[in-house]
Amino acid sequence: MEPFFKTWELKDQEYDKDAYDKVMKAWDMGFIARKIIESADKPVFRVKASVNDPTKIYIIGRAARSGLGAVRNVVGPMTENQDSNQKRPDGKQFHARLEVPEPGKKFVQIMTHTKNEIPVMTVTRELLEDGSLKQTEECGGFTVTKMYVPSEHVENKDDEEL
Repeated sequence: MEPFFKTWELKDQEYDKDAYDKVMKAWDMGFIARKIIESADKPVFRVKASVNDPTKIYIIGRAARSGLGAVRNVVGPMTENQDSNQKRPDGKQFHARLEVPEPGKKFVQIMTHTKNEIPVMTVTRELLEDGSLKQTEECGGFTVTKMYVPSEHVENKDDEEL
């Protein structure tokens, strides 16, 4: 997992926004949340090991570095090949699972709604030879792919304490 331990920023806005909206609708994200995320200039996420237990992984996302879109969303702690309970900002409960089919090259995050009322969300993150990251999100039969590049960390004390 170590090659993923950095902050990643959306490379450009060249992704299928209609496909993204369909994925987020399938995952039962509300209209306002979807529009805030879609309107963000440079979404970022950080993958990091816990400072207290390096076997536990966190993914910290922000739709933007600052402003209205800078809402922080934390998924974790997650341990490889184990389910952990997670709560989205809207209160919906999920089981999160982290799988690493290709160590150092690819990992998969699987979010399953605890009541099975929302389709499973699968996010696959894969490192490419040029150092960029390809992220593919799948939910409810819809798929969207985005490209990310390494970036400066968003300075946040709360992130560092995880």
